[in-house]
Amino acid sequence: MELMVRVGVSDISRAKHFYDAITEIVGAPCTLNHPGLVAYGIGEGLLMIGRPAEGEPSIGNGVQVSFCVDDPAKAGRAYATALDLGGGCAGPPGSRGRGRNRFYGAYFRDLDGNKLSVFTRTPEI
Repeated sequence: MELMVRVGVSDISRAKHFYDAITEIVGAPCTLNHPGLVAYGIGEGLLMIGRPAEGEPSIGNGVQVSFCVDDPAKAGRAYATALDLGGGCAGPPGSRGRGRNRFYGAYFRDLDGNKLSVFTRTPEI
């Protein structure tokens, strides 16, 4: 399955600086750098950031963009980088879930309040 996700941001250059740092850690290179839209390749999918076509950007209640990585340390690095760049904590790095559904993840918000996470299926470091 291919998936494309678009996240509305208020300032594209400020958001690009934030997302460039996070996507470098998770291995999602920038594939489009247009003045009104930036895209990052993630496996078979695409993450796009840009100003909304209409109105002002707003965060979705229950919407979350998650990056799956191969190393739990990357989740911690992404979380720390997000906070260093002005993002907010939405759940510090740690083991989550139970039994076969255990994973290691970190949750944070971008500069506009959009919720993101970085996780690995490895339950702990």
